[in-house]
Amino acid sequence: MKAVNNLFMIYRKNNKAFTLLELVVAITILSIITSFIYGVYTGSVKTIDKTSAKVEMYDKARLVLDRMAYELASAATSIDEPEPGFSSFFYGADDKTGGVDTDEIEFVARTNKGNYRFNGKPVLTRISYYLDIKRSERKKEKKKRVYTLYRSEDVIFHREDFEKIKEEEFIDNCRGLNFEYRTDRGWIDNWEDDSNSKQQRGKIPKAVKITLVLTDEEDNEVKFSTIVDLPCSR
Repeated sequence: MKAVNNLFMIYRKNNKAFTLLELVVAITILSIITSFIYGVYTGSVKTIDKTSAKVEMYDKARLVLDRMAYELASAATSIDEPEPGFSSFFYGADDKTGGVDTDEIEFVARTNKGNYRFNGKPVLTRISYYLDIKRSERKKEKKKRVYTLYRSEDVIFHREDFEKIKEEEFIDNCRGLNFEYRTDRGWIDNWEDDSNSKQQRGKIPKAVKITLVLTDEEDNEVKFSTIVDLPCSR
């Protein structure tokens, strides 16, 4: 802009007035410069918005995986040899829906419920993580289904205040959830501690690998993964 003004000032020293053609040229140059500046500005705003959305997605994924890892690290197992038909302390299902990993995990963990005690037993909570279609989206047809990660808890040894199962929507825009379980022989895709398998019966795995797939604003899939060691494994 300053350069254009300087040119006009030099020109006016030798000319008393502008012609119509000169005004048109000046307006055209000004329009081009303004359009360029506006394009740079809008491009910067879009880049900032995309970056902010990605940072937010990464933060949410980190918080979710941290919460899951913390609870899995507190997973408990039966002290006594379980009897046939006992309620599972640790269960992991390997599922797929429309080519998408929709695994489910359910385990018993020691939880901090104000350190309540009931009949001399610590407070234990059965926690579940699973993918499901968001209730508001269940009637909509989509080419690529997006899921919501749900978390539910049911206090096993409880007082009356904790008798109801609590379910919450944990995070939206999920495109997959996969759990793998480490044993002495390597990684496996499912776990049933109430089965006849000597490797799993009455036990919990040595570690759990969590893989969470989220989608960004452009519908691109982003994978987040972590491995959690289970101290109570035996």
